[in-house]
Amino acid sequence: PLIQANLSYVDFKNGSGVRYLTQYAQDVSPVVNSGLFYTYQGLTTDQAWYVAAILPVSHPLLPDTFDDAPPELLDPSAYYALIEEQLSAAPAETFLPSLPLLDALIASLRVW
Repeated sequence: PLIQANLSYVDFKNGSGVRYLTQYAQDVSPVVNSGLFYTYQGLTTDQAWYVAAILPVSHPLLPDTFDDAPPELLDPSAYYALIEEQLSAAPAETFLPSLPLLDALIASLRVW
């Protein structure tokens, strides 16, 4: 993962877990909307089931694609730290879909 921003705990009907925003890459890449994901990982209360969700999400702060991003990153560590800070500070409703909406989707789950 290039970043782990906006970390939060979210409970669902019979379990709990953690959600965060991330983008995966095997190289030094800019963070872009086409690569940003809302990721959820949790366990049922009986710890019998692992629950995972990976959902696309976007934010106006980020370029949409790699073609729209800066051509090179001179200081990747500082760049990723800045993006994590900006996305974590952004109001939850400014994401598309909004983080509260995605959290509500996760909260509605029940594993049988």
